[in-house]
Amino acid sequence: MATDKTHLRQRGNIWWLHYRIPERHKLLPECVPYKEIVTKSLKTDSLREARRRRDVFLRKLDFQEGDHYKAWIPERIEHTPDSSRLSLNWLKDTQPRENPNIETIRGILARGSTILGNDPSSDKLASVARRERDAAFALVGDKRHSGRNLNALTKMVVREKQASDLADKTINKIERGTSWFLEYLMQKDIDIDQIDYDIVSDAVMDTIAQGKAGSTIKGYLYGLNQIWLRAKRSKIVTGESPFRNHSYSTESVPYDTFTHEEMQQLYDRADPFLKNLIHACATTGARIGELLRAEIKDILGYRCWVFNFKNKGKNEQSTRIVPLHDSLKLETGFTFNLSYTPARNRINALISEVLGTRFNELTGKKRHLTFHSFRHTLITELVIERGLNEKLVGSVTGHRGGGKSKAGAIKTYIHVEDLRKKKAVVDLIPWDFGVS
Repeated sequence: MATDKTHLRQRGNIWWLHYRIPERHKLLPECVPYKEIVTKSLKTDSLREARRRRDVFLRKLDFQEGDHYKAWIPERIEHTPDSSRLSLNWLKDTQPRENPNIETIRGILARGSTILGNDPSSDKLASVARRERDAAFALVGDKRHSGRNLNALTKMVVREKQASDLADKTINKIERGTSWFLEYLMQKDIDIDQIDYDIVSDAVMDTIAQGKAGSTIKGYLYGLNQIWLRAKRSKIVTGESPFRNHSYSTESVPYDTFTHEEMQQLYDRADPFLKNLIHACATTGARIGELLRAEIKDILGYRCWVFNFKNKGKNEQSTRIVPLHDSLKLETGFTFNLSYTPARNRINALISEVLGTRFNELTGKKRHLTFHSFRHTLITELVIERGLNEKLVGSVTGHRGGGKSKAGAIKTYIHVEDLRKKKAVVDLIPWDFGVS
């Protein structure tokens, strides 16, 4: 348009760029020298030419935005230090004469600090740190490796293991290790070279405190160690794997079941969110992670829980469809709006507050009661008390029942008669604690 003067200012006869820098552009080469606004002469008295030069400048920023490494690669690098020396201490001690780009790197780090503010979110912190790192690596001539983040490496390892015809159970173990570790970190991803032994040790200790079996932790670390070894073969990392040599007991501590009275006490004291969560687990036997990812849909005339169709479950049987218990009044489209860690913490806090420490009257040992106990309670009720076939119960709970059951594989294999059988199983589950 003839009147378009966006980001343009006229000083005398000359047009100047006046561009307020958005956060996504603040660490790019053209923007770092300026505080909040890029002000530079476009060296023309023609408005048409000023618009063209402005547009070229903005397109360049948009292009560079997705690749800070490439944006900062100098045209000529006189000195390339060993990449292992790239650390804050090295930057502090290095003099400008050793590398002409050191002062620029310091400027990028300083600008990054101003972007973060006093209380940055984890996503913002990771984003700014990644841009700072990519720029610094480019300026000291460090080679950037592709696929250095944990998710990308996991996908690479899974593809290679599938090509070598590795068992699905082992491949799932590799994927679950990554999910477990990122969930502990509360991050969507992390670069493999940022993981050290202490971070992993903290994750292991936290998982032990949750009451997870040592065999489960061993599986997580096995998968992550496979990913580390793959990164080492690509020379992305060096040294010993941080996923090895951690201390934990491999002896499983079995979960105990709740009594009818204990379930009543928990349900009565629960807030509305936990009431629904307890009710849902007690009538499906689902794992807490499965419930938090599940959706309610109408299928073939039944209102059903749909488990693990978008995300892989713990095993093949985890992907399943289970009709709602008649006592659970939730609408189609319902999902639990809370992530795993806060939900787990809230339910465990409720169990601790309401039930405290309880002991087995016959053995005198402390009872192991967590959210997972609802699953054990349901399976015990249906298989032992009701005498139902393990495979049939497994089709509801997602638990492998008797041999190599493949109950509840995918939606297209669920027929009307299958849902009728499952509904009959669900109808046998006792519930008299109120209606959600």
